[in-house]
Amino acid sequence: MDNAEVLQRRLGMTENLQRISSKTKELVRLCNLRFEAGLGAGEICKYMVCLELACVSLQESFDRAKGVRHSGANEKVYAQTYLKVQNVLGIRPNIDARALCVRFGCFRMVDAVQRALTDYRTRFIAGLPEVKKKNADFSRPVFLGAAFYLAAKKRKVKVDKGKIIQACGSSDAEFANVTTSMYDLCFDTLGVEKRKRAAQEIKANRELLDALPEKRARTTSESDEEETSAGDDIAALPGTSKAKAAQEKQQEYEEWRRRALAPLSKLANEAQPRNTRPSSQPGLKQAKLSFSKPARTKKAAQGVRHTGTNLSRLSTAGEGTYQAAKMGLITEDKTKIAKAIGAIQVHKVVGPGDEQMVAYQSFWDGQPAFIHLMRRFGCRLCRGGAMELNRALPHLKAKGVRCIAVGLERLGVDEFVEGKFWDGELYIDDGKKAYKALQLQSTGLLKGIMALGFNKSVKDGLRKTTEVPGDLKGDGMQLGATFAFAQGGDLLFEFRQKNFAEHPTCEQVLRAFGIDPSLLNEAVKDSVMASCAIQEEGAEGVCTSIAE
Repeated sequence: MDNAEVLQRRLGMTENLQRISSKTKELVRLCNLRFEAGLGAGEICKYMVCLELACVSLQESFDRAKGVRHSGANEKVYAQTYLKVQNVLGIRPNIDARALCVRFGCFRMVDAVQRALTDYRTRFIAGLPEVKKKNADFSRPVFLGAAFYLAAKKRKVKVDKGKIIQACGSSDAEFANVTTSMYDLCFDTLGVEKRKRAAQEIKANRELLDALPEKRARTTSESDEEETSAGDDIAALPGTSKAKAAQEKQQEYEEWRRRALAPLSKLANEAQPRNTRPSSQPGLKQAKLSFSKPARTKKAAQGVRHTGTNLSRLSTAGEGTYQAAKMGLITEDKTKIAKAIGAIQVHKVVGPGDEQMVAYQSFWDGQPAFIHLMRRFGCRLCRGGAMELNRALPHLKAKGVRCIAVGLERLGVDEFVEGKFWDGELYIDDGKKAYKALQLQSTGLLKGIMALGFNKSVKDGLRKTTEVPGDLKGDGMQLGATFAFAQGGDLLFEFRQKNFAEHPTCEQVLRAFGIDPSLLNEAVKDSVMASCAIQEEGAEGVCTSIAE
C-alpha cells in the first residue's frame, strides 16, 4: 500500500480510491520533476497537497481541515505549499459563476456576477497597451471569486471570504489585489456608499412619501427631540422645521460674534500708527503687500515628480516592474536607463556580426532586447541563474527578442561558454562601465561573508546549485541586474539584485514582453512526454533483444 492510499484511508475516503490514487501519483512525479531541490518546509506535506489537487482536478470532495491535521505541517506551511505546487503545475479548479452562487446559496446573483466580471474585463483591457491586450488572461477563478464577493457585499449578503478564497484556489494577498482593482474600476456597479443618508435624501420609493404627507409633517417639539437623539451628523433639508432652527441658531451666533469682536477691532484701530491707518478720503486706498512664494528647487521638483509615479499602472507590466517602481528604481522617464548606458561599448564573446566592440544602443535599435547583467562567470549562483533563465529564451527568440548576457570581467568566460550555461549572446563590460552608470550595488567584504553564512536565500541557492561547477576567482562583491527593453529603448522590466542569489523568474520576463507564461508549463510537459517515449522505446528494445 503506497502513501496515497494510506492518506485516503486516514481521511475516510471510500469512493474512487484507485482513480484518485493514480492521479495523486502522477502529480507527485511532476512535483518531483519541477522541484528538484525540494519544497523546503513543505516537503513533509507534499503527498497531502498532491492528494487535494487530485481531488480538485477530478471534482471530488476533500476535507482540508482534516488533511492539514494528517499532513504533519501547520496550516500556514500547508497553504503556501499548496499555492506553490498549484501554480507550478497549472492546476485550476473548474468552477463557474452558477456553481459558485449555488454553492453559497446565492443563485439569484448569477447574472450580477457575470455582468460585473464582464464590465471589469472590458474596462481593464481598455487601459492596457495594444501589445498586451491579446495576452490578458481572465480565466483564473480568482477573478470570478472577487466578482462574487463584491456583488454579495453590494447586496448585503453575508458570505465567508475564506471559503471563497479556498474555492478559487487563491491566496489572501492575490485575492485582495484583484478585489481592490475590481472595486476601483467598477465602483459604479460594485461600490458601497459608506455614509448614512437621511430618509428625505433617498430617492427610492419617493412616491410613498409624497402620497402620505402627514407622515412628514413635524412640529417644532418633535424636530427638537429628533435633533437631540440623532445628532448633527445628518444635514437639514431646506423648508423643514429643523432647517429653520439651524438657520436661526447660525444667525444668533453671527450676532454674538459681531458684538464680541467689536471692542477688539476698536482697540486695534486706535493702536495702529496714524500714517498706516486706512484713509477715509475718496480716491485713496490702503497698500497691500504680496510676497511671492519661493520657487521650488530642482531637487524638490524631482522628488514631487518621482512620488507621482502611478504604481497601479506599472503593476500591469509585471511584478518586477511594480516592485522596482515601489523601491524608486523606475521613474516616469522610460528611456532613462537606455540613455545612461546606450553609448557604452562592450566586448563581444558570442554574438552576430564581425565587430568586436558593440554599443548597448545597438541591442534595442531594431528589435526588443533582454539584457542580463551578471556578476562573475565562475560563480555557481550566477551560472544557476543563467541556466534557469534559459527556459525563457526560446520563447523570447520566437518573438524576435535579442537575449544578451553581459559579464564584468574576462575571468572564467571560457569555462562559462564551454559549459553552455547561456544560450544567447554573450559580452564583457570591461571596467564595469554600465554597472557604475546604473549605480548597481556592491556589497562589502563583511556583508558578503554574512550573506553567505546567514542569508536564507543565498544558502538555498547554494544548495540548489551543488552540482554546478564553479570557482572563487574575480570580483565577487558586485551585484547585477536584469532589464527588458522595447524597440527604441523604452524600459519594460527592471530587476536589481539585493544579494548574490536573487534572480528574476522566467514568468516575470515573459510577462514583460507580453508572452503567456503558461508556455513554460507546456514545454515541461513536452519534455516529460519525450522522456517517457524514450524510456518506452528503450524498454521495447530490451524486450526484443531478450526474445531474440
